[in-house]
Amino acid sequence: MLALPRLGLGMAAPATLGPDTPDDAVVALVKRAHARGIEWFDTSPLYGSGRSEDLLGRALDDAAVRISTKAGYLLTAAWGTNPPDEGRRQDFGTSAIDASVAASLKRLGRTRIDLVLLHDPDKHLDAAVDQAFPALQRLKDQGVIGAIGVGVNRAETALALLARIPLDAVLIAGRLTLLDWSAAFELLPACRAKNVAIIAAGVLNSGILGGHAKFHYGPPPPETLARAALLAEICADHGTSLKAAAFHYPARHAGVSMTLIGARTAAELDETLDLLETRLPEGVWRDLENAGVGR
Repeated sequence: MLALPRLGLGMAAPATLGPDTPDDAVVALVKRAHARGIEWFDTSPLYGSGRSEDLLGRALDDAAVRISTKAGYLLTAAWGTNPPDEGRRQDFGTSAIDASVAASLKRLGRTRIDLVLLHDPDKHLDAAVDQAFPALQRLKDQGVIGAIGVGVNRAETALALLARIPLDAVLIAGRLTLLDWSAAFELLPACRAKNVAIIAAGVLNSGILGGHAKFHYGPPPPETLARAALLAEICADHGTSLKAAAFHYPARHAGVSMTLIGARTAAELDETLDLLETRLPEGVWRDLENAGVGR
């Protein structure tokens, strides 16, 4: 199985905050993460249309860390911006994958990428299997990349690919959380059976578990807000916070190799790492499970 550290830093949020966020602030965040022991960074060409990879490469230079990036989206917006959903285009053809990895290597300033994930191939399964995977396998055989995986929001997509190609890792976003643990039903057992590493991302469900009013990238329905409030009350009764429990939760699932945390600033990163260094009382997990949170 692919060896992964317990924690990694996801580079979606800091690179997509808009032009008012100075590049130097993103670089400082990455440097702070590395100083605090983060050794894995996850990015994608999609995040800020190349900005995430560029700034990550600038911040890390030749530091001895490991990096995962993704392939499958075409850059259709100006550097530092994000295309609207209707403006996002994907290509999992051989030449597109080759070009994507080559461009990522250049932006990151690296000669090798540790893990490349097929990014949201939900509607392109045949192309992912017949063209993208062979292209990545060739690059893996050449030593250009270290491992191959898929990065998705839908467990069904990962399961479909697991049945057809030998993956090294699955990054699943928003489906191993206190509000949505649907990846635990079939995906985790399937990955364990095939010795595939699981990376849990989106652990705050787009922000609702961290105090922000978003769930799965959009406004949360009233019942989800009420559910989050109930879980927050349970955590408070045990002297902890919903946010702390949300960050600790994925690692309680057997088979989860790494949890990706997100941060917009160095101060937010420090807060998150401090929460993860604090052991939560076992009683909070008992009460959360009694309230219906799955494990």
